[in-house]
Amino acid sequence: MRYREAGNSSDQVKLLATGAADVSIGDRYIFLYNLKQWRGSGFTSDDFEFHHILPITVTYMAFNNQQMCEDFNTAAKKIRLNGTYDAIYKRYLMELQ
Repeated sequence: MRYREAGNSSDQVKLLATGAADVSIGDRYIFLYNLKQWRGSGFTSDDFEFHHILPITVTYMAFNNQQMCEDFNTAAKKIRLNGTYDAIYKRYLMELQ
């Protein structure tokens, strides 16, 4: 068994698709985005099997300015309530699947 890391995430798609790698470990959406960018490859998400091997994580942000944190939280709440957040999710993430 050999272990190799691909510094460029778009290489992970190509290595796995062409059989140069047996497994790719990384973020699903980054993988799907890179697959979409590999135009003319003929591969789709259906050509790969995805397994959740680690617990699903939540992305966090850190602020060193309290007012900026409060402004962000206010804006985040607003876009969740008015549907913008869901629209962004559907536009950029759901289309990859």
